[in-house]
Amino acid sequence: MRMKNDIMGQLGCDNLLAIFADANEPGSFFAGSVIHLDETSVLLQSYTRYGKFDGFLVIQMEEIYRIEANSKYLNALAKITEDPAIIPPEKTRNNFKEIFKYAKENRFTVSVTLFDLNNDGDITGYVKEINEEEVMLSVLDQYGERDGETVFNICDCCIVSCKSEEGNKLELLSKINSECRV
Repeated sequence: MRMKNDIMGQLGCDNLLAIFADANEPGSFFAGSVIHLDETSVLLQSYTRYGKFDGFLVIQMEEIYRIEANSKYLNALAKITEDPAIIPPEKTRNNFKEIFKYAKENRFTVSVTLFDLNNDGDITGYVKEINEEEVMLSVLDQYGERDGETVFNICDCCIVSCKSEEGNKLELLSKINSECRV
């Protein structure tokens, strides 16, 4: 509860937070500013270690095991962050559902980490369909080529990113691959 209150205290602030959500990699974290907090997740405007905009990120609260604020690193990073010229997803009662709707409307890729993925890695692709409970993705492989479709429950998501550097790369490769087939 304390962590959620600390994150809530960062809403609307220009301060960056480091959010640690992968216990298998304790030195790994997401840096960003809090856009919205719902009952079960946090929506971040994410940045790379070089201060470049790295998309929007939704993280399940139960995945977060540590947060950090006001460190020398984060204060230095805040000085070099660039303000993206992009409108973030709407603030709603369900950050996960909203980021999928946002990605579909804007034709952005998403990268999804599911709770029981058996270390198969993230699923990346375009949102093809979304309803109250499920999402269907048109999957992209690491080369931006279509690789089938997958359906999963929204409640099984633990992390979803949209407009990340990696996602942008796959979007570009996908467009190039489509143009080459014409």
